[in-house]
Amino acid sequence: MGGYDPALDKAWEAERERSRGMVEKTVELLRGKGLKATGSIEDDDPKSKILEVARDFRADLIVLGSHGRKGLEHFLMGSVSEAVAQHAHCSVEIVRILGKH
Repeated sequence: MGGYDPALDKAWEAERERSRGMVEKTVELLRGKGLKATGSIEDDDPKSKILEVARDFRADLIVLGSHGRKGLEHFLMGSVSEAVAQHAHCSVEIVRILGKH
């Protein structure tokens, strides 16, 4: 067992930047189609944060991706999309991520 690895900070920051780029690109695409769209990267429990932000924005629709996890992985990780769909105040669209079966 080792101690703290500073490389993890760099990896985490690289992932946040990648995520930020994806969100910005998606918002641009939606706005280009004439839709009102905002995006953000948040740190918190994903299930709670998605519901909180949707409520604060008075969202009409939440669109989430699904990894399609099954079995033990689904049990251990939980399903963010499933929890949001059960507790959201508005409609929820769940999109399966391609390549996952």
